[in-house]
Amino acid sequence: MAVIHYQGLDLAVDPTESVLDCLRRNAVPILYGCKQGVCHACKLRLVRGSVSARSQEPLRDTWRAQGYFLACRCFPSEDLTLEPTVEKFNTRAEITSVDKLDDTVVRIRLRPEQPFPYRPGQSIAVTGPDGIEGRAPLVSLSAEEEIEIHTGMPVPAWAAGGTVTIEGPFGDCFYVAEDQNGSLLFAAVAGAAASLYPVVRDALLSHHSGPMWFFHESPGSYLTDHLRGLAAAYANFHYVPLEEQMEAAIVSQFPALQRWRAYLSASPERLQTLRRALFRAGADMKDIHAS
Repeated sequence: MAVIHYQGLDLAVDPTESVLDCLRRNAVPILYGCKQGVCHACKLRLVRGSVSARSQEPLRDTWRAQGYFLACRCFPSEDLTLEPTVEKFNTRAEITSVDKLDDTVVRIRLRPEQPFPYRPGQSIAVTGPDGIEGRAPLVSLSAEEEIEIHTGMPVPAWAAGGTVTIEGPFGDCFYVAEDQNGSLLFAAVAGAAASLYPVVRDALLSHHSGPMWFFHESPGSYLTDHLRGLAAAYANFHYVPLEEQMEAAIVSQFPALQRWRAYLSASPERLQTLRRALFRAGADMKDIHAS
């Protein structure tokens, strides 16, 4: 009989019982809804052990990469150590540099006092000594010693101090080396490309060999040279700057997007439009990630 180790409890699971039913039988608080794997309310995180593919199949690849599974669809055959949705991490960080990249974007580098785990493409919240807060995408790669974020001009007030508090990471718009031959689509509006640029770099440095297309609406000067450089260096990466709205251009070039993974960065209103266009072209909603 398998045993669940959860929040200091050791719970025996009946052979025909799901993790969700075991927790409920033992009066352990857990959110749940449909009990069919549709609502995702009973999502938990695996710390030790292994869960069935069925318990993870409905989830995004980025959630699976973080160890999440659905308790209602998991019937354990071995002992499991579990935890609820991971709380965000925070630490103090020293601001090591503040540089103006162009007339619209500032680059800020920080050195955390403690290791700060994240995936390129996620974001952090920054709080200055006066309680002034900001949020920005993580442009650096996880292996780099310093954290790099980009934010809009003017230079934020919290960047004037030498030390800040960072919290996160937030978001699930990052690369997972799950299908390295698969097709990847990136779509960003103007300066929102900052959220996707590190995802592209991470995929390329992870030796993703499938086709990668980056559609960039109203690109301006920000990051265009870097993205053009990647297109010149990697045969499978294609950069498409556009002055008009990109939904029509994407669907015209790729009318069938089944089994593509898509990464989007834009305003909330445009994200809805982009998601709808990609879904109508065949993309699965769980394969569409937005920063």
